[in-house]
Amino acid sequence: MPAKQKNLTCVTELPGLTPLANYSLLRTTTNPLVFLSGQIPLNSKGEIESQEPSKQMVQCMKNVKTILKEVNLDFTDIVKIVVYLENMDDFPKVNAEYNKLFTKNPPVRTCIAVRTLPKNGILFK
Repeated sequence: MPAKQKNLTCVTELPGLTPLANYSLLRTTTNPLVFLSGQIPLNSKGEIESQEPSKQMVQCMKNVKTILKEVNLDFTDIVKIVVYLENMDDFPKVNAEYNKLFTKNPPVRTCIAVRTLPKNGILFK
């Protein structure tokens, strides 16, 4: 599963996570930094279960939690999150779910509206 490349550990698959393309889910460096690929709300079958953006956000964060667990980290270790929405009108509902996860010392966050996303979901990076 993990492959070493010049002081990088790359993980391209984890149980329960199905990437859409050939990319690393996470990369760790020799210093204490971990970089995650963007996450769309795919369940363990590789499908989007809900079209409701707040539920999609919850699924994205479940995926992030699975990836972080692989390197013994959790949400308190996240420094920055970028959220991509297809419709900024969805922000209040997505934000409400986000606030349930990060109740104390939340990470820096940017939220951007874009025209379209893979599988018409939201994207967390």
